[in-house]
Amino acid sequence: MGKLLVQGYGHCLGDKVYTNEDMKQFVETSDEWILSRTGIKQRHFAESMTNVMMATEAVTMALSKSILSKDMIDGIIVATMTPDTAMPSMAHQLKAALNIQNDKLLAFDINTACSGFIVSLQVADALITTGQCKHICVVGSEKMSSILDFNDRGTCVLFGDGAGAVIVSQDDTSEFDWVHFSNSESDTQQVLVTDSTQNHKILMQGQAVFRFAIKAMSDAIEQVCKEANITPDAIDYFIPHQANVRILDHVASKMNLDKSKFITNVDHVGNTSAASIPIALSEAMEHQRIKPNSIVCFVGFGGGLSWGATLGKV
Repeated sequence: MGKLLVQGYGHCLGDKVYTNEDMKQFVETSDEWILSRTGIKQRHFAESMTNVMMATEAVTMALSKSILSKDMIDGIIVATMTPDTAMPSMAHQLKAALNIQNDKLLAFDINTACSGFIVSLQVADALITTGQCKHICVVGSEKMSSILDFNDRGTCVLFGDGAGAVIVSQDDTSEFDWVHFSNSESDTQQVLVTDSTQNHKILMQGQAVFRFAIKAMSDAIEQVCKEANITPDAIDYFIPHQANVRILDHVASKMNLDKSKFITNVDHVGNTSAASIPIALSEAMEHQRIKPNSIVCFVGFGGGLSWGATLGKV
């Protein structure tokens, strides 16, 4: 759609590390069982941090990497399905936590589960391209531990807590238009939902999610490349939703893509839902794993069911 510049990036992980061995205190499991099925070695839980606290740290880091002051931010979009409160929104609480002084600032949350960051980027692009905002902070932030059933070894070992953030602005010097694709279907079979009680714990049909994820991510990559009129092998890096290493391996193999182009961090972070893509981006940029001016494909899937991809330059 538009020409975007990533001004800054940042991330924050939950304050307590739980290894696979540590998870044995909750459920009957083992390091071998978890690692062989998911590629996960550890995850972080926010035991003394709120979701807003993690988001604040991620945005503070992103601001430190940019040339912008906090008061230049005129848009905040937070992708989350685990807000600390239903009202006010995470975005409004984040504005207060950062003490942003701007007479005009649009703030709201988006919930498309693990696809949330991609959808939020697409909305941010539209707002900037139409001139409604100049500098938008796009955040994925999740406290997944708050909705985990620690008696269910099929879900509790998969997820972690964390936040990732990017600050995007109009790029008047670029000739590259960011391109987006998103889609959804009704989850009538309750493949990936939260229960209907007040506990709202995650319920997941693992094999069905696995099959859907491979199909959805492959489709998203194909569709966004078609829209951009490029082939997938022209993409320098893929930053996928970090759900399961086996899913990513299957997608790469199915599409005959170079696995070394896939940025992964699920081994030490776990599945952080809407936060997974911006955390992976921030860590990769921090460790200089991504070369400047690279074409990057953000791709993911989530509850809803939902899936999508964004092509951009970073």
